[in-house]
Amino acid sequence: MTATANGAAVIRPNVDTLYSRVAVDLSQTDVVITVPPIDDGPFYIFPFYDIYGDNFANLGSVTNSIPGKYLMRLADEAQAIPGLQLMNDTQSNGAGGKYEGIVNFPTTYGSLLIRILLRNNGTDLNIVHSYQAQISLSPVNRTALSLSKPVAPSLSVDLLNGSLTGSPPQQLLQLTARLSPYNQPELRSEVSNVSRILELAGLRGGSYNQPAGVNLTEAEEVATLSISNDLTKAESREYFNHGWLQFVPAISGNFFSDFAARAYIAVTALGQLVSSEALYPQFVGESADANLYIGAQQATIFTFSAKPPVTGFWSLTAYGTNDYLIPNGLDVYALGDRSNLTYADGSLVYGNSSIDGPFQILIQPADVTPPENWTNNWLPAPSGGGEFSINLRWYGPTEALSNGSYVYPIVSNHTVFAPSPNSSVTSPAGTAASAVLSSLPSLSATGIASIASSPAASTPTCTSNTTYPSQAQIGKIFGYLTAGNYTAFFANVIEDVDWSVMGTHPLAGEYHSQEIFINDTLVLLDKTAAPDHPIVLSLVNIIGGGNEEWSVQELHALGVCKD
Repeated sequence: MTATANGAAVIRPNVDTLYSRVAVDLSQTDVVITVPPIDDGPFYIFPFYDIYGDNFANLGSVTNSIPGKYLMRLADEAQAIPGLQLMNDTQSNGAGGKYEGIVNFPTTYGSLLIRILLRNNGTDLNIVHSYQAQISLSPVNRTALSLSKPVAPSLSVDLLNGSLTGSPPQQLLQLTARLSPYNQPELRSEVSNVSRILELAGLRGGSYNQPAGVNLTEAEEVATLSISNDLTKAESREYFNHGWLQFVPAISGNFFSDFAARAYIAVTALGQLVSSEALYPQFVGESADANLYIGAQQATIFTFSAKPPVTGFWSLTAYGTNDYLIPNGLDVYALGDRSNLTYADGSLVYGNSSIDGPFQILIQPADVTPPENWTNNWLPAPSGGGEFSINLRWYGPTEALSNGSYVYPIVSNHTVFAPSPNSSVTSPAGTAASAVLSSLPSLSATGIASIASSPAASTPTCTSNTTYPSQAQIGKIFGYLTAGNYTAFFANVIEDVDWSVMGTHPLAGEYHSQEIFINDTLVLLDKTAAPDHPIVLSLVNIIGGGNEEWSVQELHALGVCKD
């Protein structure tokens, strides 16, 4: 099974893959891992971590790894550089030519957190389970270049938990003192520096003795502040458009000598991958806070400019304040490229690979069901509102996701979207369409447009079993407008329409032809929008249509003016 709100095995889990966890103990022997053939196309990764959480090597679909046996051994014992060493017919390097490669571990103990993608909305669960069943581990005698003697105690429950006393911080320091002699930093140049720091902190000879006058609570507060200061420095972050950022690749996944980043990820996202395998952009907007807040009657929309360009998969996941999945009656915890996301016209985003364009994901409280046209694109937030956070994951990221060429999602806040009750609205005056556009203030260009159209706005090809165009047909027509395809939209609107743009802004007024309305409003709006913040329309609600001779469409607009 994938992760759910009822399980807490992995902090900030993805719900896209099945996990297989492996504890690696190289204290007595080398270990061979068998990677099975996974040849029908799903994303998969065998990430190797040292005991401190550094992702120092990877096998998987991104790197086109060859299935077979791989030897895991201690880098120091083999006098090798930590990482993955691929083999060929003439390279045995003491391994006897029996392996596709060698994984040289920097530490005696380590782990793997294997991920295999579930596709087809999880219907291939048995297939993924069959892959997991073929993964095997077996101890082997140390290779010729390695020492034959044990280098550390065997990994055991007693080693990790036995004889630990005092408060949780004291127990953690005792465990660190117990394990650190056998698990040196990946960068061997840091060994003496780390040893000096540990001794000053009271860790010496495998034991911990709290230095006199040291208050561990205060020490934790100082450390937390120091980590926060380090990670908020501009050189630690990579900024994308629309308020998205991530840590620079040098401190993502494999942290080397950046102990602040390693400590932060150990608490918030243990098991992070290096940036060549996955990117984890966070939305912080104009603040430095990655947490978002939503009221009981509020919603947040993520407007994607196009399908994210990945070779693996992508997903948007929501988490509660405890960094675990948010409980909801739908058991929907993430949306992405395997979800039934739809465009504004109701067509599937991933139903036709030749079609690409803007689409939206709605986040609103789990106890407020949105209108039917939002169902597939709804990611539930905490019931009743509250604080939450999101993770956007790009697995198998392409350069476009980090070089600025892909436009990251625009995040906007709205009132909750709820199904409209039976309306008592009467048919609008006149037989032509009227439009109401709110003013678009600069720097925060959020507006609301309500467009009422008559039956004459449909084309002869728009047929249905109802007297007038159905809501699905109306949604498809307005989908052209939200996608920026003005030509296709206005092909469904008769020429002799009167347009009323209300307000006191420069666009307000009466327009008596389609051409004048387009040139004096929509074209001008496009010209005033900032290049990296194009005006994006979203269809929020449709009332009427079908057997009603009238229809009202509610749209929201988001953009930023140049000045």
